[in-house]
Formats: sequence, structure tokens, C-alpha cells
Amino acid sequence: MEMIHGIPYQTFTRPAYQKMQGPPMDDGEGPGGPGGPGGPEGGPEMPEEKPTFAALEVHSGKIVSRDPAITGTFTDTTAKNVRLNLNRGDMGGIYVAGEGSDFTVEHANIRLSGEGQGLGGKISGAAVENHASLTLRDCRINMDGKLRCATSAGGNSVLKVYDSMLISHGDPWNVEEKEVTWVIGPGMAKPPVFLEIEGNMRTHCTVMDSESYFYNSTIIADSWAALSTDAAGDRVYLEANDCSVITTRSGYGTYADTGCYCVLNRCNLDVQNMAAIVAGESGVTLKDCTAKCGSYVVLNHVVGGGPGEGIFTQVSSIAIEGGKYQCDDPAVICKSVNSDILIDGAEVHSACGVLVKSRINDDPCAPNPEGRDVYGIHVTLRNMNTENSILHEDTGRKMTLKLENTALVGAITGGVLLTLDAGSRWTADGDSSVVLSGDVSLQQLDALDGVTITAVGAEEETVTLPSGGTLVVKTA
Repeated sequence: MEMIHGIPYQTFTRPAYQKMQGPPMDDGEGPGGPGGPGGPEGGPEMPEEKPTFAALEVHSGKIVSRDPAITGTFTDTTAKNVRLNLNRGDMGGIYVAGEGSDFTVEHANIRLSGEGQGLGGKISGAAVENHASLTLRDCRINMDGKLRCATSAGGNSVLKVYDSMLISHGDPWNVEEKEVTWVIGPGMAKPPVFLEIEGNMRTHCTVMDSESYFYNSTIIADSWAALSTDAAGDRVYLEANDCSVITTRSGYGTYADTGCYCVLNRCNLDVQNMAAIVAGESGVTLKDCTAKCGSYVVLNHVVGGGPGEGIFTQVSSIAIEGGKYQCDDPAVICKSVNSDILIDGAEVHSACGVLVKSRINDDPCAPNPEGRDVYGIHVTLRNMNTENSILHEDTGRKMTLKLENTALVGAITGGVLLTLDAGSRWTADGDSSVVLSGDVSLQQLDALDGVTITAVGAEEETVTLPSGGTLVVKTA
């Protein structure tokens, strides 16, 4: 078996990361940094916030207030058969806060309308903050008006949602408007234009060292976001299991802000834009999901600005393990970001025929490596048969591609460092440019008639491949 000897493979390791000092200039979606969003318990106080209230407030294990508008059966630890219908922008539904609070809501129907402020907190349909725990079972929460989360969690708290439906309807927006009117803080009523989405409300958001879990539930947003994270503090975790995640007019399924990690298991996503956005040092796992996406499966971007070198060492983690995914644009788009990407045993159908693409970020806040030796983009395709290309257009960093028990039909461009294990094969259907790493058998490479693979390897040679294409190996 004739072998092509490529350049020795270099093992890349992630650097030791240091936390950025000070808040980022553009944290992807919201306030970010140490001045996190939410109500009074959801982080340091934001300027110009008006007082907010909740129809039912629980603090440190005790009910401290209940508005006559909310009905049901209540104890200090439970609420059952809850009904609430209010048109007040300053009043939310159920708010649980403080150590010692572990509250459960069963069989609730909550509908709230009116323009809110900030992100989450008391004006949510149900919110938990300040070291408390909240569990929702068989609840329906329907929100109307911008800046009104159906559920939120912040301040070292835990939210669990079972067998429930969460819905948000934001205010109308002008889809033709191209001007960036986004501002940081409570007045932020739309996402940054560079996220390629529209809207003015997120159905759920987890912030500030908190965790949220969703089971067998339906989460719907007409725009912006179904399951969001923001302002992590040290770390935020969001998990959805066996859920339906839907955006009807615009928006994503889930967002992992810096320091946030989102895991979706066996979920069904039907989203107008992307299933997930991953920002900087964060991660998303889609395991055995099905997804129909109007743009990407995953959009990966770097969190911009901020002092020091930390911004250049951030690495995003993306795992798509099993499941079926449809998208109109590249399945994974990386915009000026260091990434670890694993696609394992997944069926991915991209209408444009691109599995992974890197490019320079169009966000002016995104940092430029400016010649720094950064981590780069590392893609592993495992246990796959896929007809999609890999396009590397980010000149600021290198890309490596490993094929493990995978048959790939597609172009590979941009000088990607390519390795194939013994069970893998690549057929180029468009002119390609790669750097071969390790021992590659000629029987593992092919190119369609008229297609040229230009490769860097240890020895120069030109070979006609079985399907009529040409392999040209150069030493530099």
C-alpha cells in the first residue's frame, strides 16, 4: 500500500487560561462582565432601574408577599393550581430568593403582559435568585411584551422545569431596520446585529453562577431566544432533556455566553436561525437531537474587547453527537474564534454543502490576533459519511481536521492540516488545499475529474487519482 508521508503531526494543547480583568466591551448579547443582568438579587444593581415586584415573593424559605391577583393553594414551600393574568410591566409572577428557599410550583397557568426592563428577575413569569432553588411542574407561562422572560435563574441558584410550556411573544420589530440601536444594560431591547437575529425578548435566561434544567418541556420564542445564558460570573450551566425548542420568526435555540455551558439531550429544535450560538470560552453539546435550522446549526464567535491577552486564549467547545440536523448555511460557522469542534455520528444536511466554515468576524469589537500564535480551530469528524466541504477563510489562525472512521466527500480549502486514521477516506469534489499530516495511503484519497488537491507533504509528487482528479504534493 503506497503511503504519502506528510509532515509530522503536532499535538496542540489548550493553553492555561487566565480570567479577563474587567468587563468585555461586547459580551455578545448583554451586560456581561461583573455587572450582570437581572432583578435586584441577580447581580450588582444596574443604573436607572425602576422598582419591580412579583405577585408571589418567597424569601429565605418564607412567603413574604402575595398579590390578590394570584390565586391557588400556597405554603412556604409549594404553590399549587396557580392562576395569574396581569398586564403590568413592573410585576412578574413567582419570585423565589435567599438561602433556605426551596420552592415547588405545580399546575400553574401564568400570563403576563407589558413592557419590562433588564433581564429576568422579579418581572419574569417565574424566577429564582440569590442561592435559592425553584422547581416547576406542569406549568404554562405565557409572556407578552419586550424584555419579559418566562423563566430566569441568577445569583447562585437552581431552576428545574418539568413537563411545562414556556412561551414568549415580544413586541413587533421592523425587520428592515439595519441600524444598530443596541445599548448595554436595562435599555437593551434587541440583540447585536452581528448575531444575525432579531427580536426583543428571551423566553428563558440563566445568569450569574446559576444552573437551569429542563425536562420534557416545550420552550417557544417568536424571536431572539428560547434558552439563553448571559453574564456567567464564574460559571453557568443549562441543560435541556427531551424538550421541544422553537423560534417562530427569528432567533436561536440556545446560547452559551462566555463561561456558560449548554447541553441539549434528545431535543427537537425547529428554529428560524441557528440551533446554538457559542461565544468565546464556553461550550455547547447537542446530543441525539433533531434540528431544522434556518441558517446554521452552530454559530461560533469570539467575545470582543477587554484588556490583556485573555481574549486571545479563549477556546469554544462544540460537540454534535448523534442526531439529525438540517440547515441552509454552513452547519458550523466560526467567526474569528479558537474552537474545539467534534461532530460524531451525526447526520448533517447543509443546503449549501458546507459542514464547517471559518471566516473573519464582521463585528468591529472582535479582536484580531495580529500575528499571535493562537490555539486555532480543531475539527474532528468521527463515525460519519458526509458530503460537505470544509472551508477555512480565517487568516488569523490555523485549522486542523481529523477524520476518524469517516468518509468525507467535499472540498477542503485554506491549507487545513489534515490527518486521516486507517478507517477514513476523503474524496475532493472541488479544488482543495491541505497540509498532510502523518502517513496517508493513496487509497484514502480521491478527487473528481478536473479537481486538483494541492497538498504540502514530506516529498514532492504528482499523482492521478482513481476518479480522474490530480494530487499535487509539494514540500512547502
